[in-house]
Amino acid sequence: MNNKPSISVIMGVHNGAKYLRGAIDSILNQAFADFEFLIVNDASTDESTSILSSYADQRIKIINNSENLGLTKSLNKGLAIAQGEYIARMDADDISLPERFEVQKKFLDESPKIAVVGSATIIIDDNNKESGSKTPVTDPDLLKFYVQLKNQLTHSSVMFRKNVILEIGGYDESVKYAQDYDLWSRLLHKKIMLSNIEKPLLKYRFHQKSITQGATKGKAYESAMKTVYKNMTHYTAISQEEFEIFAESFHSHKVPTLRKVIIVQKILSNFVNAYIKKETPSLENTKKINAYIRREKINSFKYYAAYRFNLPYRVARSIKRMITK
Repeated sequence: MNNKPSISVIMGVHNGAKYLRGAIDSILNQAFADFEFLIVNDASTDESTSILSSYADQRIKIINNSENLGLTKSLNKGLAIAQGEYIARMDADDISLPERFEVQKKFLDESPKIAVVGSATIIIDDNNKESGSKTPVTDPDLLKFYVQLKNQLTHSSVMFRKNVILEIGGYDESVKYAQDYDLWSRLLHKKIMLSNIEKPLLKYRFHQKSITQGATKGKAYESAMKTVYKNMTHYTAISQEEFEIFAESFHSHKVPTLRKVIIVQKILSNFVNAYIKKETPSLENTKKINAYIRREKINSFKYYAAYRFNLPYRVARSIKRMITK
């Protein structure tokens, strides 16, 4: 008899007591109940440890780190002992909706070519108040392009095939921040497909102590930019200096000189042409990709005008037309 669970849930926690019960309860209340819940307590010094010990559900397995290892190494510890065919990620400050596992397992069961599936998310604040939503790209062919430039999967919303992730070495332990973005990019470069489900299956908490918004925000950004650079140079040559100019425009929306506008334009053209030639997306998606790049080229002029002259967008577009006649 095979007593292994279908899904292994992996969640790391380090001093996350404030939201921990909500996160745990949302997993235990899933409609699909055949899972084990691996919680890696990464040397917490707050009430997290006592909260974890208060649960008697036999599906919960606590792995205690004797020292703070960080999220990447903690996730790999969970992967090493996980028994499920599928891995569901979870963060200690988010809330999974009750149908999440049921929907994602069904999707992966019916989509053997997809290795990772995320979902749309509902944004919540410190007090669980909903403040918006995020609907990601779902088409794997189009998603592949967008991931080259920016992470398109919410880490705590994903479910993936354990064997595929282990085959490429799991999370790269040299990457301490944005480790999920590095993982998705490595999968894509090996022709492994990703997807998203349009339906929201997670409440994502946006608060000032999260990795992407708190004290480590700058480090997370730097790590993500390293992955973007690897992604883009997988298709076309870009110097580090040129990439920094591109990142300043694309991610920080600052283009202080016309020279830099021209550099951004060149990078965008070279990258998209090389990508389309190598990956041959469908005709429909090729049109969408080219339209997106055209918008970004216009945006580089908008950012230049806004940064230098504090001009509105319509004036920036006029400048762009005059310069490119």
